[in-house]
Amino acid sequence: MCKKVIFPLFLNPVLSPSLRVPSTPKEWLSQKERQEAERKYRQKAMDRLNAEQQQIKAAEEDKRRKASFQAWLHQKEVQKNWERLLKEREEEEKRQLQESRSREASEQAFKEWLRRKNREAQQRAKEGRERRRIGQAILLQRQRSGLLIRALQRANAGNLLYDVDPDF
Repeated sequence: MCKKVIFPLFLNPVLSPSLRVPSTPKEWLSQKERQEAERKYRQKAMDRLNAEQQQIKAAEEDKRRKASFQAWLHQKEVQKNWERLLKEREEEEKRQLQESRSREASEQAFKEWLRRKNREAQQRAKEGRERRRIGQAILLQRQRSGLLIRALQRANAGNLLYDVDPDF
């Protein structure tokens, strides 16, 4: 009985004619050279692919770093502008305090401030009175509704006594 020889796919001479079993040393040597050339070709292709992938990763990392730097730079610029604005305002306040006002101008400014505060207090009081008035109206409405509902319930309870069948 003859055993059937099963070749692995990469050694199968039918599927891979370049890997058939050589009959002479010269054929064997040329086959090995072809195999080595194919291996080198595949290795170079893999190296090129890896180099391309590394370049892509490096470009993406560079892009991410640039974006991060730009965001930081923008934030720093915003911070500097804010600090400059605060410093300008502080200097303006100092300058205004150093300028001496006349007594009449100071009294006029105080009177205007006092009038504004009085108007605001009157407005708050008016709003408070309006809120109380609305709240009282709501409470009164609830009380009246409750009285009406209880009266209707009592009236319906009385009707139930008269609805009883006398033959029952």
